[in-house]
Amino acid sequence: MKIKVITPKFETFVELDQKSELAKEVYMKLPIEGEANFWGGEVYVDVDFMLEGYFDKDEVEVGDFAYWPRGPSVCFFFGPTGGSFTEKPRPHSPVGVIGHVKDPLLFKQLKPLEKIRLERL
Repeated sequence: MKIKVITPKFETFVELDQKSELAKEVYMKLPIEGEANFWGGEVYVDVDFMLEGYFDKDEVEVGDFAYWPRGPSVCFFFGPTGGSFTEKPRPHSPVGVIGHVKDPLLFKQLKPLEKIRLERL
């Protein structure tokens, strides 16, 4: 399963974890449109649905794509965040990592409130 990410400045792709039920649920909710929100090296987009799952990642990798239940939001990680102790991104609270974005550093180009659209491929 793949997602196409469309912004005013670039397009990229997310490869979802084929074994993750949470990834499948997010995929079925697409398309998603929203505004870019930032927390350091994290861009998140608020969503209008709540999903149940196993949210255990309190430190992630650059390029991880995750669902954050407390937002609820979907998140792209491209660098250290406000909660990081190292160079690794650290979400505000645990997330469910559901995939990996092809070019995470592209997200540095975005500005707050720019539009982001996620579509199924």
